[in-house]
Amino acid sequence: MRWAFCVGALALAACTAERVSPRVDEGTLPVQVLDEAPVVFPEVPFVEAPVRLGRNPFEPRVAVSIVPTLVSDPPQTTALFDLREVHLTVDVLGINPSEFAVEFTSPEGQVFDRQAQVLTKTKYDRQQVAFSMPVAATHISAMQMTGTWNARLFHQGTLIATLPFEVTP
Repeated sequence: MRWAFCVGALALAACTAERVSPRVDEGTLPVQVLDEAPVVFPEVPFVEAPVRLGRNPFEPRVAVSIVPTLVSDPPQTTALFDLREVHLTVDVLGINPSEFAVEFTSPEGQVFDRQAQVLTKTKYDRQQVAFSMPVAATHISAMQMTGTWNARLFHQGTLIATLPFEVTP
């Protein structure tokens, strides 16, 4: 090991000020190393391009899932004097914090009740929003407002579903 180091140091010391590489054996000719001029690259003009904002390619994709379910209380009841409430639950996945709203419209097409709730979790979390419209001991039962009602579901002000339900005499 020391011998190889000594041979390397001796070969290095044999270099002259003209930067000529030393002879290693009789069959090798000395090679002169020339100082080369620095490489000059052509100047590229700066072009300002519009920035496209889009989906982060490293962010995992989440399928949007909105599943509304309309249930009467008690279940399977449509009779006006037996019906206590109508419940609308919405299971949500793949949507960032935003507002969901429901409009319960009467058989005449007028908005009877409007309710809104805000999602607070990220799109990676499964969330549920719930709405309910009382029927028993309300204006609905007092005025005997029977017929086909609608629960109109909105996301950020855009109608996404209409769920009809019956209130029978």
